[in-house]
Amino acid sequence: MKKYVIFCFADGEGGGQNYVNSKVLWLKKNGYQPIVFFPGHRLMESNPYIPWKNLVEFKNFRCTALYYRPIYLNTFYVQKTLNWMKRIINPDGDSIIVESPIDVFSEWGELLAEKIQARHLCFLLDELLEKSLDKEFFYYKYHCHELACIAPSSVTRLFSGYKDVPNDKNIVLVAANYGSVSDVSSDISDKIEKHDWNISYIGREKSYCKAIIDNIARFARKHKEKKIGFYILGDIGDVSKLDLIDNVSTVHLGFYHPIPRDFFQYIDVVIAGAGCAILSAQEMVPTIVAEPSSCKSAGVLGYTVFDSLFSDKNLVEFDQELENVLVNNITKKMPYLLNNNCDVDKCYQEHIDFINEGKNIYFDFRRNPQEKHLVLKRLVFPVLILRDCLSFLFRKIKL
Repeated sequence: MKKYVIFCFADGEGGGQNYVNSKVLWLKKNGYQPIVFFPGHRLMESNPYIPWKNLVEFKNFRCTALYYRPIYLNTFYVQKTLNWMKRIINPDGDSIIVESPIDVFSEWGELLAEKIQARHLCFLLDELLEKSLDKEFFYYKYHCHELACIAPSSVTRLFSGYKDVPNDKNIVLVAANYGSVSDVSSDISDKIEKHDWNISYIGREKSYCKAIIDNIARFARKHKEKKIGFYILGDIGDVSKLDLIDNVSTVHLGFYHPIPRDFFQYIDVVIAGAGCAILSAQEMVPTIVAEPSSCKSAGVLGYTVFDSLFSDKNLVEFDQELENVLVNNITKKMPYLLNNNCDVDKCYQEHIDFINEGKNIYFDFRRNPQEKHLVLKRLVFPVLILRDCLSFLFRKIKL
């Protein structure tokens, strides 16, 4: 039987989870047995909240160790974790692919793939690849044709400061999904009031969220005569700065999947990044793209910029783009040019074809540890794990 193993933060709410939720469905339709592992406190939480219907069945496939890089952990603990995953997978002569979306999971994925003799696709969805500590490992996987990213510039940024690697469109795969917006009935319209301007942020808390809050505050102070509604679909973090501004009303709508299509008819402009920016622009709402590496705006998607991920053009502050959209009405004066029709099934098949072309050899972390001061880290990390577990337990008690 064909099996496909994916590491994912299954209890989180974001684009990566949306992608995995859709891919699990495709895998089942195409003769694969999907298995999803995710970090979690299995002994302290019997029924974790999983907001994705296709991932609920994997709620018991969680392990505390997956929060941490394996090279920091005791060798016995690492082997125990790998053996636990192997028992779940039950590799009995099966064809197996392992997929990892971030550096921590990629280390686990490589060790697991070697243990069960599987292929390993490092499909990096992280937007801030410059911060990765696994440059030697990923450079090895890059030359094995087992490293893929979401943009041509990703590989350049990943190896920044390590190797001079040019943008490479040959390693780009699409983290497609079957759709995040639908004509479903909901109570979302009851939570939205009409203001002079309704602004929305869609997505989870990311590096640029603080800058978005700061810029909305600056924009609101500049236009004190206007009543502004700020609607958060997902999570943006601390909004206390906006609570101090009289002409701004902030509403936390929470997580919706799928997003009710009628939500967008009440919104004048969206600020979002990556997939959330694309879905908003496709609903014909002016969408200001948040660029993760600079924490500024790349432009208005479909009008002044045509990529929702990374940009090398002149970046501007979010309040300047709010001025362009809401005051200068640039979207009324320019044609909408975004074309993002995506064949989801074709994208997923390309993932399979990509990894099947790989060399299927494994990196030796024992001979090439990816971190300095490794002995010290291994001494400190058991204390950090205990701290994290106790913190989680205290939070559960308070709830």
